[in-house]
Amino acid sequence: MNFPVMKTKLSICLGLLASALNLNAANTGLQAQLEDWAGERPGAIVAVTVDETGTHFYTAGTWSEAEPDRAITDQTAFEIGSISKVLTAWLAAEALADSGLSWTDAIPESNEANPLTFHQLATHTSGLPSLPGNFPERGLENPYRWIGSDAVWTALEVELASRSEEAVGSWSYSNFGFAVLGQSAAKLLQTDYERALDARVLEPLGLSDTWMSGGADEHGLDQLTPGHNSAGVASRWEFDGYAPAGAWVSTAADMAGWLEVMLSAGSADLPTSWAETWSEQAETGGPDRMGYGWMIREVGGADVHWHGGGTGGYRSFVGVQRETGRGIVVMGARDEDVAVLGLGWLQGLYTDTDEQMAEWTAADYVGDYPLAPEFVLAVFEEAGELKIQATGQPSFPLHAVGPDRFDLVGVPATVSFTREDSGEVTGLTLHQGGRDMPAERHVAGSRQIARPGIILSEAELEGLVGRYQLGPRFIIAITRSGDQLFAQATGQGNFPIYAEASDAFFYEVVEARITFQRDDEGNVTALTLHQGGRDMPARRMTE
Repeated sequence: MNFPVMKTKLSICLGLLASALNLNAANTGLQAQLEDWAGERPGAIVAVTVDETGTHFYTAGTWSEAEPDRAITDQTAFEIGSISKVLTAWLAAEALADSGLSWTDAIPESNEANPLTFHQLATHTSGLPSLPGNFPERGLENPYRWIGSDAVWTALEVELASRSEEAVGSWSYSNFGFAVLGQSAAKLLQTDYERALDARVLEPLGLSDTWMSGGADEHGLDQLTPGHNSAGVASRWEFDGYAPAGAWVSTAADMAGWLEVMLSAGSADLPTSWAETWSEQAETGGPDRMGYGWMIREVGGADVHWHGGGTGGYRSFVGVQRETGRGIVVMGARDEDVAVLGLGWLQGLYTDTDEQMAEWTAADYVGDYPLAPEFVLAVFEEAGELKIQATGQPSFPLHAVGPDRFDLVGVPATVSFTREDSGEVTGLTLHQGGRDMPAERHVAGSRQIARPGIILSEAELEGLVGRYQLGPRFIIAITRSGDQLFAQATGQGNFPIYAEASDAFFYEVVEARITFQRDDEGNVTALTLHQGGRDMPARRMTE
């Protein structure tokens, strides 16, 4: 919930309208772990968790020594390093499905005398070194910059000629191998790696704020928090030929959307070719097994599919336990391990009790809290649950995290209530994006919640109802309930949209708009989703 005083939009954009984040410190033990990691040194850290209670967002640390007060939000970007390998494996699965090849087939760039299979590359059993012998010695100062795909193929020819037969089939982690895998997949799809992964993986997932460092479209560069090492601010890493091994940058919002899709029924709408990447494919000789791209480890009696990442000034971790419906992503802007935080949360180590939390009742807080004359936060009780609703927006549950302090289930924000000496609640303060916005308490219902937009007739709205295909497996369904229009993207929530003109609508739950296009006869033929500086057309499907 992003509440500027005069104009308000929810800042919960998860790419192509994925479901909302939940800033919920119900598991405050994880918050404490992040704060311990952050300490007094510069460097941001965020975590996103998904479990039976919803999707939760945590943050700690500072942006940088130069900008210590800059807010760390769900839109803050981090280099995710080798988590990129999971996305690359999914791209390879798509390329194989399109080409009719299988994982056990040799990549076209190898030869019959010395075959190199997709399976070997995706499981680190190719016998290729971590980096080829001709890799330039640059240390950690942007080591992959300006090394193109041609250099990858030249190195492959040399390494295959000297590859030991004994090494093939044995597990040995190889960045070089994943560079080859991703570049080969892109060639099968007849495009470059960046465009291939964007079109075949990121767009179906709705990850519009995930981009390649060093690529042609660094649209989120202004949101990239600086990485840090022992010397201070670290150079960011830029990629070309080795991009499939670790080039991608993402936000907590996008990572939350990714976790939600992997753990929800909506994953059934995703490409079936990705399913095989989850299955066990190889042993590592240690506590982990390999899927395609994924590491697999038993945690608490159930398998966790996980991967860590590390670049010059960043560390990251993703872990998904599909059997229990739990998942976590941690991203830190320092060269200090975060995997222990992710695995610890999956093991259930970071739990707290509410023993120190002050007793409260919903009646203590119910009321209207105007941040501005036409913008009100209404706090109310529904089915035994305390909720908050801003003018023209959906309601969100409140979760107690301390005496008179609550986190919003739905957005990265917190509210704290103030009391008189008598104990009566007299106001609240909304804490979001580094701002503290106070509001006085008024009697419930005394401040009208205005509906945004203009009113269209039910007949006008009905003419827009339909299914619109934005990608091969990504559809936006437009539906109507009475005089309210809704939009629902594949595997995501069904959100209301409001008319600002007869064929132009806006969301209140994300910073996004939808415009409808008509043919010469006035029939609606398509829509365009406008979000994050992008215009994404979707044709209307015939039933």
